[in-house]
Amino acid sequence: MSGNIVGSVVGGLLLALTPVVTAGGTWMEIGDAPDWPAAASWQATLGVGPLTSISGLTSLQVGDTVDAYGIRITDVASFYATTSALTDAGAAADFDTRLWLFLVDGTPVLGNDDAPGDTDFHSLLTDPQSYPGTVAATASGIALNPGQYVLIISGYINDPEDALNLDMVGPFLAGGFEHLHGPNPGAGPFDHWENMGADETGAYTIALSGATFSVPTPGVGTLVAIGISGMFARRRRRHR
Repeated sequence: MSGNIVGSVVGGLLLALTPVVTAGGTWMEIGDAPDWPAAASWQATLGVGPLTSISGLTSLQVGDTVDAYGIRITDVASFYATTSALTDAGAAADFDTRLWLFLVDGTPVLGNDDAPGDTDFHSLLTDPQSYPGTVAATASGIALNPGQYVLIISGYINDPEDALNLDMVGPFLAGGFEHLHGPNPGAGPFDHWENMGADETGAYTIALSGATFSVPTPGVGTLVAIGISGMFARRRRRHR
């Protein structure tokens, strides 16, 4: 195989892999991430190594007010997900955010409206043992475990609710907007988002720690090597 052919093959593999293999810890929203759990789905994050940020966009004008992503928590003690620059300088949002953490089966785990002391009304999720503010009674007994989760961002005042319009997490109004909240024991399974017409939308970057991509993918170099070795193997078979 000539050098030009090898170069073309490698270039083609790299081009093909660019949309799905993410390095450097950042995931950029592809299209519109689903409004899970309403759609019973979420956007998987694909990449290698730690996941340190997720960037995307919500827009009331196109009816996109909620985005959901798959993540894997690997280090509970150091885990956080935040749009608040008070926690992580890489975090940002153009609007008043809310963050939610669910299990992949639709069970709510945690929710936060405003990070403690954040006058821009940005949000922070951590293990309750690590939260720097007040932990509501609904979250005080929760201990995160390593594994797959769904991380959701919405704008004020958009909450996941059951069929009777009960907030699945909190409720915030009764317990404080800066508190870290857990599941509402009186609520049933998810039925709808409270306010899909919420005017709090815009660009965001969720900074993360203690997490990795939800779907680990081999590095580009590994995939290229696999592809080239496979082509050499085919050539040897043809030669015989």
